[in-house]
Amino acid sequence: MNLNDIIVKVETSNEYSEVMKENPNCYLTHVLHMTSLDDIKEYQVGYYNKDNDKIITFALSNGNIQVMPAQDVFKKPGSVVKELFTTNFGDTTFEEVDKLANEFQVDKFPKYLPIKKMIILQNIAEHDTVWNVTFFTGTADILNVRINPETKEVIYHNLVNLMNKEQSFK
Repeated sequence: MNLNDIIVKVETSNEYSEVMKENPNCYLTHVLHMTSLDDIKEYQVGYYNKDNDKIITFALSNGNIQVMPAQDVFKKPGSVVKELFTTNFGDTTFEEVDKLANEFQVDKFPKYLPIKKMIILQNIAEHDTVWNVTFFTGTADILNVRINPETKEVIYHNLVNLMNKEQSFK
């Protein structure tokens, strides 16, 4: 699905209008897609509220929008949650990023078979706007792959075993 379509669907909804009346200082921070073996299509669009340091997430599934409870932000103390500008992510789709990340995983880490995958477009300090793809395997290994949205190249990857945190390939 096209990113702009996802964002527009959320931002033109009654749910979004109602939430933003109560939270006018929010800004777009991420668009997320989770995949699993059952291939359910759900997207989440997150907005940061700097007034209370919380993320408000809108879940989009089968054309329906659900507002998730505001959650604490997962960030380093003192860091800033950066805004995701819609002009910074080009025309790359979730499907294209999924394909690029899968090709990288099969080529570089073929024995680490994913059972679940999280694809998120976000603006992070190390790389600015980036596709951040996390593969969860059945062997307690997590592979993180970051893809530049403009060049569509892998700019970072890391493999960590949750049982042995010292094993890390960058």
